[in-house]
Amino acid sequence: MFFPTLQEVKSTMEKYNLSLFEGTIVEQADIIIPTDTESVIENFCRLASDNSIKTIFINVETLEEESLRRNLINLESITSEDYGSSFKEILKKARAYNKNIEELARQGPIGIELFFVLNGKICSIDFTEEWYLESPSPDDAMEEFTFDYQDEIEQIEEAREQKEVEQLETFIEMLIQDKEFKKCTTERERRYHAFYAWKKISDKFMGIDDVEPHAREAWEFIQREERNNRQENINKFADLLSMDDGFRKCTNMGSRKTYASNFIKNHTGETVKSGILEQIVNSAKAKQN
Repeated sequence: MFFPTLQEVKSTMEKYNLSLFEGTIVEQADIIIPTDTESVIENFCRLASDNSIKTIFINVETLEEESLRRNLINLESITSEDYGSSFKEILKKARAYNKNIEELARQGPIGIELFFVLNGKICSIDFTEEWYLESPSPDDAMEEFTFDYQDEIEQIEEAREQKEVEQLETFIEMLIQDKEFKKCTTERERRYHAFYAWKKISDKFMGIDDVEPHAREAWEFIQREERNNRQENINKFADLLSMDDGFRKCTNMGSRKTYASNFIKNHTGETVKSGILEQIVNSAKAKQN
């Protein structure tokens, strides 16, 4: 595949008395001329000259700084934690890949685009270095380098995933047992409480939005447990009251509720909410019948 040097481009432009200015095509060109022959620049300049075009725009693409980094493998990501005993061999291959890309990038541009406007249409030729087209991307290269070690890598990933699952389960259980978490009355309070609780037990970052599902799961479990405990207590005290002679002597709802309230307080030391007390009384009365 033909790829010209910048000097070849400039020399051909001078031959046809064409000025060269840097520019970029914002939208796709209307006419794209194939670049499969070495005479393409000569023909391109002749076309421009024959149509009284005086200026050719050029866009040169190089691999430097950020663009170069995007085309290299991140060596810091290759650790024994992620790749086990094979990480040194993978790291060796990745370094060789990066060195090759860096050396090729220093040789010159990877892309040259020339264009001019003819009758309102953008006419262009676009060259790309063959080595750049044929080189695997960093992701594809890493897939190739790690292929022979997939069994070990998959085991590491599975172990990490299992550890994360266990850590989340521990976190949710911790929230369930957290008295301060139980005092949170709004979803926002519970979300922020869970966020700071997570930071205390893990170095892995989890944002407030990320922690919210786990806070909700813990809260829903707490609510279910409270409902279950409440129902158990209703059944327990309903059974006790239904067999109590003093409760049997109560003749109306008011006296039965008063008796039941005192009865429960003597057993637990706590005052029962009116709604729950009424459920206990009704259940106890039904059992007597």
